[in-house]
Amino acid sequence: QLAYSAVEKQMGARKNLRDFRQTEEEGKKCHICGEKEGIVKADKERLRQGKYIDENESLCLLCFTKRAMDVYLEDEVSEKLFKYFSFPSTAEISLSSFKEKALRTAKSEFIEYVKKFKEEICKENHILRQVKTELIPKLKLKKENADIENIDGEWFLKENLVDEDKIKKKLGIKEIGDLEAVQKALRKLTDKVKLKAKDKYYAIILFDGDNMGRWLSGELLPNLQYVYNSEIWGKLPDEFKKDLKEISKRINKGKRFLSPAIHATISHALRNYSIEFVRKIIEEEHLGKLVYSGGDDVLAFVSVYDLFEVMRKLRAAFSGHVRFENGNIKVDWSNESGFVEKDGMYLLTMGKNATASCGVAIAHYKMPLRMALLKAQEMEKKAKSLDEKDAFAICLMKHSGEEREAVSKWRYGGVDVLERLDLLKKCFSQKNGKTWVSDRFIYTLRDEFRRIKEEDGTFGITKGILESEIKRVVKRSIHGGKKEDRDRLFSEIFEKIQLIEILRDLPRRGNVDNFLNLLEISSFTAPEE
Repeated sequence: QLAYSAVEKQMGARKNLRDFRQTEEEGKKCHICGEKEGIVKADKERLRQGKYIDENESLCLLCFTKRAMDVYLEDEVSEKLFKYFSFPSTAEISLSSFKEKALRTAKSEFIEYVKKFKEEICKENHILRQVKTELIPKLKLKKENADIENIDGEWFLKENLVDEDKIKKKLGIKEIGDLEAVQKALRKLTDKVKLKAKDKYYAIILFDGDNMGRWLSGELLPNLQYVYNSEIWGKLPDEFKKDLKEISKRINKGKRFLSPAIHATISHALRNYSIEFVRKIIEEEHLGKLVYSGGDDVLAFVSVYDLFEVMRKLRAAFSGHVRFENGNIKVDWSNESGFVEKDGMYLLTMGKNATASCGVAIAHYKMPLRMALLKAQEMEKKAKSLDEKDAFAICLMKHSGEEREAVSKWRYGGVDVLERLDLLKKCFSQKNGKTWVSDRFIYTLRDEFRRIKEEDGTFGITKGILESEIKRVVKRSIHGGKKEDRDRLFSEIFEKIQLIEILRDLPRRGNVDNFLNLLEISSFTAPEE
């Protein structure tokens, strides 16, 4: 443990010695990073504008290499590996839910539209390469979708098929065939599968284990007496136990001694998390794409409709609070053994005392990716700034420029906040004439409370008045069905989902803005409107 601490401090000190010559970047900056010189530009002879660069863009070598890496990898790695290196666009992630529904209920219209698009617009081979893309993993894994051709999600949005000149400019082509026929094929598809405004949004998840440095340094290891199996400990002589406890108080602050075996065990648990859980949760069970999973840290892109469930599973799997059921991962907070059984084998995890925090940015597909990533990083920092961490923070970045931020612990007194919000979002869904609650109540409450809240978002009024007003407004916002159906939904919202309890327990106690933002984000992720 002493050696580990010494090496860690020496490496930290060495990193702060910047004994190298700083390079200088001249000229116009890169359009993506804004730091290095933008020296790569589109031209007619070598690098045509299109998928990899726009007409007015200037990119640095690093950013351009990242953007066009698939061209190199497609020839250099096997087809099996290439699917892991090929990343969908933000539009493709955003429309993944729409495409899933289309392939399930309007497959012939989907195939016909892609065919018509290729025939009328992709007359040149290099254009087909620009617009063609893989279905995201979950959709591709389904056998019935294995051979279906797909074009990028942005071409399923009618606003991108209106101006012929803009299409030519974007794709770098001279002529287009029958654009009206393409538009007609898309209308036929979207008449059958409605495309909603929120289908243009996606979520970035940044997940990171808490206090990993303290785990690796031995600070969070169990007390010395807990090294023994509980049955063996019970059979040991009382005198020995007493002596051991006394010794442990004087040595290493009573903690178990750090050893290479402990580091190997932590490494093994993090390896299991990355390989056995993360990719399966994001890519096989939900509509998402994993960017990286480096042990305790994860970066992923997911559909907004799957966001809450992906976040819950990532957090629960990190501490081993999951189980496999019919091959799928289920959250199980009662499993505190530190092991998860899979196919007759027991997978070691970090255990019930390990925690993690998560930052999320929900962004429009047209928003610059760098801005969305920076916002996700900001949210992760806000989650980790809470006492004892173990929290998540989400920012909904609307295309209008408005932002809604919410911060919460994963659980309060055993209540799973995201599970309750997942139940709540189903109450927002208007489907088949069933009883539902309008999300207008959120805006009504926001407008009412704006007049009486203090600058810090807290209230001078009593909690009883606040809670009574929330119940009154929600009750007036429940529609559809018979009176007993509406009463039943009201009871579900306040007794099963425990909306008031969520308000009481949230960080920034009394800050109703944080509470209403969380509700607005929940309604935004509801699949129906």
